[in-house]
Amino acid sequence: MLEVNEALRQKFLDLKEGAIVVSLKCLMGSGRSAARERSASPALKERNLDDISEIFTVTARPYYPGSVSWGGAGGEYFLQRMNREDYARRKMLFESSRAGSGRVTRSRR
Repeated sequence: MLEVNEALRQKFLDLKEGAIVVSLKCLMGSGRSAARERSASPALKERNLDDISEIFTVTARPYYPGSVSWGGAGGEYFLQRMNREDYARRKMLFESSRAGSGRVTRSRR
């Protein structure tokens, strides 16, 4: 199943800016907790800098018992909007902060 999910994520690279993927599983990867699933954009880190899922802005929404045809229980679904512009902005911020942190400071005596 994990291979299928990864293959689907690769296909999403061809989506137009602003396209929305609706799914029951968040595309942001298994390393993310529900608290990280967001509509606001988190800061990029070295480990997720080139992760395909970072080009999506994700919003979790509830569905309620009896409101879907595939089951009687409630749950959560995800709206994942293709947002390359936001990713480019966050990547630029990350790279500029990383370049700035490489400076050596001298202590004054």
